[in-house]
Amino acid sequence: MPVFGLIRTDALRETSLIAPYYGSDKLLLAELSLRGRFQEIPEYLFCRRCHSNQSSRLSPEEREIWISPKAAMRPKILRNRGSIGFFKAILKAQLDWNERTSCFKVLIDYLLASNSWKHFLVKKTPTKVEEKFVG
Repeated sequence: MPVFGLIRTDALRETSLIAPYYGSDKLLLAELSLRGRFQEIPEYLFCRRCHSNQSSRLSPEEREIWISPKAAMRPKILRNRGSIGFFKAILKAQLDWNERTSCFKVLIDYLLASNSWKHFLVKKTPTKVEEKFVG
């Protein structure tokens, strides 16, 4: 994963860095990619350890609690900073009109195809009566 690599300080200062929500590393990589090319070093310098308790195996709700217990208590609309961050990154990047439009199209297509847009909806907490009858 490139987020475990060396990053130029000047490029890193122009990003939102790693934020306290799961997946913010992907936003950091997107912001960096909007600023220039990545250079891969062919030699292996990192070994990823896979295990049954790694965060990528958790549900979205468990991930939120794992990365930031306080943030997980916020209304869902306030917790969806990842997708909003991608929109902000595109707006902030030094792109011409065609590049910016293309980036927005790719992002919107992704959100629609992956059903990620549903995360923008506020999750209603069921009442005790609803829980009793619906389950």
